[in-house]
Amino acid sequence: MPSIDAQLSTIADWIDSAALAETPLQAHREFNGKIPISEHEGPAESSGGSSATRRAAAWAFAYHVQVVENDGKWRVQIVPYFQGPDSHSIPPRVSDVSDFGVEIWTALSAKTGSHFGKARLHHLLFDRKVEQVREHAILAAQSYLKLAGTWEKELDKGECLNIALRLARAVGKHDLADNVVSEMITLATNVIAGDADKPGAATQILGPLISERVPPKALHSLLDAAIDRYDSPFIKAQFFDLKLRLHKGNVARSAIYSDLVQMWLDAAATATGLIRAGHLKTALQHAQVSAVPHLIDRAASSLQALRNEDLGLKSLSASSAVSREEFESYLKPVMDCTDWRQALLHFAFIYGPATGSIENTRRNAAEYAKHSVLADLATMELIGADGLPRYSPQSDAEIEEVRLTRQESFTLQHTAPLLAIALHRIAETHGVPTEEDLTSFFAQGELTDPELAASIA
Repeated sequence: MPSIDAQLSTIADWIDSAALAETPLQAHREFNGKIPISEHEGPAESSGGSSATRRAAAWAFAYHVQVVENDGKWRVQIVPYFQGPDSHSIPPRVSDVSDFGVEIWTALSAKTGSHFGKARLHHLLFDRKVEQVREHAILAAQSYLKLAGTWEKELDKGECLNIALRLARAVGKHDLADNVVSEMITLATNVIAGDADKPGAATQILGPLISERVPPKALHSLLDAAIDRYDSPFIKAQFFDLKLRLHKGNVARSAIYSDLVQMWLDAAATATGLIRAGHLKTALQHAQVSAVPHLIDRAASSLQALRNEDLGLKSLSASSAVSREEFESYLKPVMDCTDWRQALLHFAFIYGPATGSIENTRRNAAEYAKHSVLADLATMELIGADGLPRYSPQSDAEIEEVRLTRQESFTLQHTAPLLAIALHRIAETHGVPTEEDLTSFFAQGELTDPELAASIA
């Protein structure tokens, strides 16, 4: 059986061999292929031989390293690739790895010669707060900086630079951080000048730079160049959002909102149908956020000018019929009464509300949802009489409320004409009472005061 030192040398060679890959995904796959995933399971031993050594090494390159933003502040995190609801994870959280595992990582960090290996191992040791913590962060940041130049794809380069910047800032290594920022600016410049179909790395880099205590001056021209470079309004909007985050003054922000609203209006002018409507709606939303009156008026008037024909929408209608015998049977309760008073009481209590009972509404709405799955999956928006968006349900509870309202509206359209005819039949059969008689009649109700009774009459 080889000694632990010999085994570590072999594992370090595997790490350095994996580092020759063109992407970090390929590198991690190649190294993880040396130690099967089945070996990841097991306790974090306080000591161990070959299997424990292999497991600790496998864990080191099985974590996900990610840079996240929280309340405008960027942080780098090391998280297990699997986390169960019972706090079980694979690998164990860095803080839960045994001292033996940390010793393996420390030994490997000295044996591996690749930036790929040193970046990950020193990062883990920094996160675990092993002795000489600051030195581990600096070594990791330096390795990430150099590692960025070895990857083929811009997104991978940007990720490495982001991690390096966070580590350098975390320990106050400002000269190193400045070098990383310079590389990020260069990478963003090259990305924007390059393939117009690959904007991802530019937003990935520029976003964190805006959150720097003193954002680089080059950001202003880079954001403008990106807005000019890309054609998609959705991509442009991301850079406009970054510009708004970069500028705090009201005058500058108003000018940015003006350009942003106009960008969506221009995009709508070259689009058709619902896409055009969506662009105009987005323009109005940004105008409303800006609170600039002339922007709101411009966006609203453009949206109001849309017609159903412009959207490619079609109106569908349906009708139903009842037999004369069934119709007369429906009216019989109010026609067979002795006078108009009894007829109105029957009208109220026999027919019930025009929208139907809430039980029937819920049952019919549920039946509709069951058979019209696509209708419920589609985005819903209610438009006001002025042609502008009024309400769009978001939560499940809001969608359910709209579903019930829609069902009540449908029922009302069906029953209202019949109820109107029933009221006319009361008048035809029993005569038209005076307004004073009606007021006295309605005032008898426990929930009706004289003023309301007069209004109803």
